[in-house]
Amino acid sequence: MALMRSKNKGELDLDNRDLTASALVAVGALNWGLVGLFNVDLVAGLFGHRSKLSRLVYTAVGASAVYLVAQALEE
Repeated sequence: MALMRSKNKGELDLDNRDLTASALVAVGALNWGLVGLFNVDLVAGLFGHRSKLSRLVYTAVGASAVYLVAQALEE
């Protein structure tokens, strides 16, 4: 689970998949915030509009969200 408590009080036990998925979802959320507030798509600006690399980033963000939702539902 992405947010399992560690043996040490106050610490979270996250593995690399959880950290990567969380970081990608944060990137996606920030990008959508920029789109909503300023009509700026940072991913497309960095990697090109509808380029293979920008589509890969969008796909990774979506897959990460599915992974985190599945982890949350396991609990």
